[in-house]
Amino acid sequence: MGLFNSLTIDESITLPDLPPEINRKTLMFQTKDLDENLMLNFRVNSEKKLEIFKQEGKHVENPDIPFFGMEFVVEKEWWEHYDFTGKINIYESYKHANDNEFKLNKSRLFKFECGWIEYDLVFYHGKLDEIIFTKDKKPVERTDDEVEHLLKESERVRKEVDERLSKNRKDNPTPEQKLIDSIDEITQRNYVIPEIEDYYTDLVEIKEKINEYRNKHDRWYGTAPEQD
Repeated sequence: MGLFNSLTIDESITLPDLPPEINRKTLMFQTKDLDENLMLNFRVNSEKKLEIFKQEGKHVENPDIPFFGMEFVVEKEWWEHYDFTGKINIYESYKHANDNEFKLNKSRLFKFECGWIEYDLVFYHGKLDEIIFTKDKKPVERTDDEVEHLLKESERVRKEVDERLSKNRKDNPTPEQKLIDSIDEITQRNYVIPEIEDYYTDLVEIKEKINEYRNKHDRWYGTAPEQD
């Protein structure tokens, strides 16, 4: 999907054909049509003016912040007029009215399919001029039979993918996998009457294979070249 910007529209502004399942108070659209898509926040205020959310502050050290050890402290924030002329597409997904239970299982995932709504907004120098309703894909609630069919189909596809990947692993191993296979072959040697020298030879070969793996493929071990 890539990065995007967020946009809210003041509740006093009518959105044509807005589905009843959508809560207007929490509605936040996404768009990729407002210059750089850097997860910025925009809004259309009650006067139909386009604004961008701004912040000023500084980074300060904070050892309690994992990894970075710093945090951004906001000193000032405000909404600023955004002078934009043109048309932008905004969109958002929404749930079925009956999809109000949170469960992490396959049946529940297949039971409902989210809806999708889109509008085009036309601006002239940062002033909203027109709202155009462009798309409403209704959410879906499937029957138990439909869910059962999708579950079976999902399992069939999963097995096909597993078989294909397993065959590809055996027929077209990567260089790393070939090295692992070669080590396994050493461990599977069947000596009629093994001697200590045989095991010593095997260990030396295994060590050589491990070093080969590290030198060619294990960049985080510190010896392999960086991968593009």
